[in-house]
Amino acid sequence: MAAQLGELDAADIPDELLFDHFRLNPEYEEPASLDFARACRAAAYDHVREAYGIDEQTMSAHPSIAIAVLAVARDMFDNRDMEGHAHSNRTVEAVMSSFDFNLI
Repeated sequence: MAAQLGELDAADIPDELLFDHFRLNPEYEEPASLDFARACRAAAYDHVREAYGIDEQTMSAHPSIAIAVLAVARDMFDNRDMEGHAHSNRTVEAVMSSFDFNLI
C-alpha cells in the first residue's frame, strides 16, 4: 500500500484502497455499505475541493490531498448518524457549512 500512497490521485482513489482504509472486506459487506463508502469518497473529494478552492489539476498532483480526502471520507463513513449524541457531527457541519449563506 505504501507504493500506492506515493502515486495516489485524489480524483482516482481505487475502491481497493478505499475499502482497505475503511477496514471493509467486500466479500462480507452488504452492497449498500460499499456504495455508501464510495459516496463518502465522492463527497469528501467535493468538500476538500470546494472548501479550499483547489482546482482539479492540483487535487490530482498532490498525494497528500488524496490522504486528506481519505481521512474526511473515513470520518463521514464512521460517523454516519447525527442523532443520539450530546454533540453534533463536526464533519457533517463542515461539509454543510459550505452551503450556508445569509440572505441579509
